[in-house]
Amino acid sequence: MFWWNLYFYGLLRKSFVNAPDVNSSDIQNVSNGNDGDTNTQTNINNCAATVTAGTAYFQIDLGRMYNITRIDLYVEGSAYASSGTYEISTDGTNWATIGQYTISNVSSNENASTAHSTTVSGIGRYIRYIPTALRNGTSSLTGGSAWRWRDLMVYGTPAVCTNDIYFVNFQMWDTPKAHMWKADDTNNATTWPGTAMTQVSATTDPNGFTVWKASVENNRDRVIFSNNGGNQLADATISTCHYYFNGTWYEDLEDIPSAMMYSSILPIGRHHTLIYGMVPVKGKIPHGRVLP
Repeated sequence: MFWWNLYFYGLLRKSFVNAPDVNSSDIQNVSNGNDGDTNTQTNINNCAATVTAGTAYFQIDLGRMYNITRIDLYVEGSAYASSGTYEISTDGTNWATIGQYTISNVSSNENASTAHSTTVSGIGRYIRYIPTALRNGTSSLTGGSAWRWRDLMVYGTPAVCTNDIYFVNFQMWDTPKAHMWKADDTNNATTWPGTAMTQVSATTDPNGFTVWKASVENNRDRVIFSNNGGNQLADATISTCHYYFNGTWYEDLEDIPSAMMYSSILPIGRHHTLIYGMVPVKGKIPHGRVLP
């Protein structure tokens, strides 16, 4: 058996810290929290109040759905969360607890290779690491003022998708619909303008466009996306479990170009050239690597 080691790099993977009432200057090196390097660390200083209130968390967007089986936490011994909870979500809105941990007597100079592993079970795209108590090194004192960790590594396998298709709404339509039919059976089709698509909450592509989905039924293999029967795109061959963007199906959202120029027909019907360059891409961010 192989594990997928999922490293998420902040820029395209959209990791962030939520820490109400903590000064921005006290939130340091967030991208180190899941960069695969246990020799660096994330520091959240002066955060005892927000941890006690239960409102602090570190969130990762995995980019797609995964069956998560294990989470390894590497802490910074001088100030760490001695207990915490892991949550998972499919949409970034609704959350479920998949694991909890408690650690103690961590040396202030704990080796960076020490992993505190928690076996978990859940399917989702978003992970939250929520601290529930702080500790100052090996001291018996609790209620420390800082929350630090070296890395959070998430393990699992891609979740199986069966019959969904996804539409990246680069047209910014109000009501995306998917009209589907089977090429060799004219009677096997949805009624125009087709199936109302459902927005995948909190999910966007690298350019910030919303993502919508619909289920493919009766082995249909062709689709036309439209704005409720108004403006529409060209016929396309269905590729289930993929994302349709500007005439191309992509396996993952992060495969979509994040800085590009293209022509688009907007809902008001006028033809425009839109330029999007929100994220400078210096090379593809990998989904992870396979470990023996």
